[in-house]
Amino acid sequence: MPGQDRCRGLGDGGIVCGRRGPAFSGGYGEGDRGLSDVWRLKTAGSNDRNPTHTYTTPGTYTVTLQVYNNGGYNATRMNITVTDPVPPTASFTANQTSGTAPLAVQFNDTSTGSPIVWNRSFGDGTWYNTTDAAERNVTHTYAAAGNYTVSLTVSNAAGSNTSTRTDYIWVSAAPTPTPTSQPSHGGGGGGGKTGGPDGYNVGGDSAVSKVNVTGTGLSRLIVTGWAQSSPGSGIPPVPGIPYQYINLVPARFETITGATITFTVPVAWLDEHNLTAEEMVMYRYNGTAWEALPTTVVEITGTSATFTATSPGFGLSAITGIKQPEEPATTPTATAEPTATQTTAAPAGEPAPEIPLGTFALIGLLILVLAAGGYLVRRWWRRRQNPGLSRDYD
Repeated sequence: MPGQDRCRGLGDGGIVCGRRGPAFSGGYGEGDRGLSDVWRLKTAGSNDRNPTHTYTTPGTYTVTLQVYNNGGYNATRMNITVTDPVPPTASFTANQTSGTAPLAVQFNDTSTGSPIVWNRSFGDGTWYNTTDAAERNVTHTYAAAGNYTVSLTVSNAAGSNTSTRTDYIWVSAAPTPTPTSQPSHGGGGGGGKTGGPDGYNVGGDSAVSKVNVTGTGLSRLIVTGWAQSSPGSGIPPVPGIPYQYINLVPARFETITGATITFTVPVAWLDEHNLTAEEMVMYRYNGTAWEALPTTVVEITGTSATFTATSPGFGLSAITGIKQPEEPATTPTATAEPTATQTTAAPAGEPAPEIPLGTFALIGLLILVLAAGGYLVRRWWRRRQNPGLSRDYD
């Protein structure tokens, strides 16, 4: 009949119908023998039960499914809309944009549009490319001072896009120390070099501000202190109440024999943890245990307390508060009054206490009594030895 689909049987038991375009029939379907599906995909077709088709051109496409069996025919239609692919939009951030060389900066990708390729230029002549989304965020270290323009180009099947930030990273030169020789001491070897009377400024983000260092080959020494939230895997926590874990990293030196480390702690933090400045201690991890370093309070201002600690070197360190136990209250004990055989000396530099006049009189009387008694005893003894001395004569 005109206007209707005309179907004919195939030798394998399938049925094919056609109108206004090609259609492809399948063989036997699931279940009954003679069942057949026909897909119209405009302009292609398929006789698979669950076919896959790729549209390469934008547009709206009508998809028709026709199903047949020995009992009859049915069909359904739906539209598929295909749009042009969208290129990505490049965008990125950095965890810090200025500091002292060497400066480590972490760049994070914030691009949109599902990029699949990332191409970075750090501005110092180095590039980083990847197609792995897990590695699209990268850390780069700037070794020299300068201003650096950073760019990120992202791409996908639809195109690419570039984001450029001019003079985005500012790196300043590390302070140049003016080394002074330390005097040699007989029998103890040379004293090495130190970074002048004010020491070396310390870069990074820790509480350590500067260090004085002894050793050799220190004219170009750089020390960086990085704050850490914990000591690290496999390392026990430092004793006390930690204020900050610090990884002190030296560079450009030959040997280091000792260091005096200057650091600060906010007074507000001390008050919050009910600590005094005298209870703050710097520790150094020696590879197996934490070692307490000799720590001295330098000064306390309105907002911060400054300390120095003496250390044999650098590495993982920690600033912590060691709460001291309160001293037990003591009850004053009465002091016994001096007896006749005890004497008390007047404090040095003070006049001796005055002796009452009556005391002198009593002492004088006692001397007279002793003198008279001595005279009588002597007289009695002489008479006993010479009885004739006491005989009466007419």
